Amino acid sequence: MDALTTPSNWQRVRLGDVGNPCMCKRVMKHQTT
Repeated sequence: MDALTTPSNWQRVRLGDVGNPCMCKRVMKHQTT
């Protein structure tokens, strides 16, 4: 799985597991800031 290779994808996989697309954007914004 490339998710392990890329940190960006890793977060997507972790958030995807939760099943919350809204949270994914929220967490991504917090991580970027």
